Amino acid sequence: MLHPLTVLFSFYKRAALQGVPAALVALGKMHQDGRGIAVDNLLAAKLYAAAAESGFAQAQVHLAHMYERGLGVQQDLKQALQLFRAAADQGLSEAFHHTGRMLEQGIGGQVDLQAALRFFLFWCRAVC
Repeated sequence: MLHPLTVLFSFYKRAALQGVPAALVALGKMHQDGRGIAVDNLLAAKLYAAAAESGFAQAQVHLAHMYERGLGVQQDLKQALQLFRAAADQGLSEAFHHTGRMLEQGIGGQVDLQAALRFFLFWCRAVC
């Protein structure tokens, strides 16, 4: 009998090969976390990037975290902020929070407290 993670990995891999963004993200997360397979941040970043290119907001957030931390890619705080903003533009609540945090602290660009407050308010409306 196959382990459930093996079955899940196979399912996500087949869907990812067809370019399904959610499957690319799920497969990337498995590689990033080492769930049932070895940790591979480089491959995780590539999978997130493939899904992010299609405009998939969740992939943009995952890839932004990779750029912010320098996991599987060279650290690029400007790119991280740009990706968080792109996901926020699509209404993804966690992207509002991360964009606001980066703007508040001047990570990836200049401090912009007005814009940070705006993103925090959007985030609060979405989750509070």
